Amino acid sequence: MIDGDLPLGIYDISAISREINQLADERMPEEEYSLDIASPGADSDLLLLRQYPKHIGREFNVILKDETNIIGILKSVESESLEFEGYKTAKPKKKDLPEVTKINYQEIKKANIILSFK
Repeated sequence: MIDGDLPLGIYDISAISREINQLADERMPEEEYSLDIASPGADSDLLLLRQYPKHIGREFNVILKDETNIIGILKSVESESLEFEGYKTAKPKKKDLPEVTKINYQEIKKANIILSFK
């Protein structure tokens, strides 16, 4: 898996795959191997703090280490503090107002983007 701070397109992934394949052929000419190069899917868990800023404005499902579940839109990332805006319930009423929740990155057990096809 490859990832970066800038978006990776299919041409980037192809170029990286060709280079790694060439190096492998040079260093292991007699070996049989399989090489799969890909970028994480849109629904993959975010694993590093540096991955969050490029997803500001997207909706997340976050599970904290204490098993608290937060569903909300990522509003900001400052140092190791992430700010999400969402509702306490999965089906908020019209009168409910969104709440802002600040989370320290170290508190996150698992976080992924909620894909929307609206």
